[in-house]
Amino acid sequence: LILDAWTTAIADRAHPFTGENTSFPNIQRFFSEGLQARNGVSSGQWTLPAVSSLFTGQHLANHCMFHPRRWQEFDVQRKTLPEYFQQAGYHTLCGSVVSRVTPAFGHSRGFDRFLYHFVDPQLSYQEYNPALWTQEIIGHLEAHYHDSTFSYFQFPDTHPSWHIPPETRYFHMGRRGHTSAQLFNMMHSKQSERINRPEQAEQLYMLRLAELDRMFGNIFDYVHRHFGEEALVIVTADHGLKMPYVREEYKKDEPFLTDVSVNIPLYMRGGNIPKMKYDDLCSPNIDIPLMLLELAGIAADTNDFDGTNLLNGQKMNKCAISEYAYNDVYEIAVRGYDHALYLKYDIDDVNFKFLSKKPVYAGLYQLRQSTYSSGENLITQKPEVAQKLERVAEDHFLKTGLIGKEN
Repeated sequence: LILDAWTTAIADRAHPFTGENTSFPNIQRFFSEGLQARNGVSSGQWTLPAVSSLFTGQHLANHCMFHPRRWQEFDVQRKTLPEYFQQAGYHTLCGSVVSRVTPAFGHSRGFDRFLYHFVDPQLSYQEYNPALWTQEIIGHLEAHYHDSTFSYFQFPDTHPSWHIPPETRYFHMGRRGHTSAQLFNMMHSKQSERINRPEQAEQLYMLRLAELDRMFGNIFDYVHRHFGEEALVIVTADHGLKMPYVREEYKKDEPFLTDVSVNIPLYMRGGNIPKMKYDDLCSPNIDIPLMLLELAGIAADTNDFDGTNLLNGQKMNKCAISEYAYNDVYEIAVRGYDHALYLKYDIDDVNFKFLSKKPVYAGLYQLRQSTYSSGENLITQKPEVAQKLERVAEDHFLKTGLIGKEN
């Protein structure tokens, strides 16, 4: 279960209806008996590269799915995660309404059934409804009650910028129309000066999260009653979100892959998942593919997965890498040692070649930083930390072949 743009940066807020100390009580309750990793870091700050990592177990520099306006598909020579499960005899199901998880990019490979309703009302008369989707998931599990199944569902509700059709009666109070578009217009209207935009945006976000959590409770209860620990359930996000979200503004002299944009949680329960809290850094959409294949006993065709199995205790993630590539700029963020190093390079984003051997920007900041001005840049004050993280970045460039792709 993937919550689009669910960030841990504003995870701990009171429930908007009940007043509980969390807006996702069912997730908290269910996974209190499983793995809880709250310090996850996404491999990218938006859906296409982040989900592509989840389907391949690779970083952006390896899967190269990152350009929003260029035709691209997964490497046909490499199996995607659902293809592994399909070929192992699992009945596979996917649900998506976003334009970055679509059969056009090859996300349908490996799925027996792909529910795809693009949410733009001008392009589709189908209405996305998460309440129906949760029943689709339960129905799929029941239809294949005695078989092995693999299901992947991407829920866009928590992504405020999307033009999402009405989801639930509680959220919209019986109104019709597209609340996301209303929020966007509200933030740009002359009346916007009279309202607290961050407060309004966060309220809408919490309402959506609480609604999804209530529906997820049905899935959790069904799975627990019928399959117990035999089933494996994962809840995570593809990327984080800067709040209030209107649009992402890229600045050459500031980091883009900031904490709020890439901080995501990872929850797992079932199978051989121990009850544990994992407090170190991890990369959920990089780690999950390798972990799932090993848990299912499915042999991989290749050994070039970039992730780590958090459960075997052999290798802990000291550092986590995120990447951005677009508009002739490549940025890498390396998190570790309580800091984040940001490096930017000029690139040819069509051929994905470096145009500069040295970074055109370098910044070092404390983790969980809220602002990233030049005055807060620690690159010259903490050279020993910067050098440790630079070596991680250099190893990544060598491993992925980015070094050597310069003109």
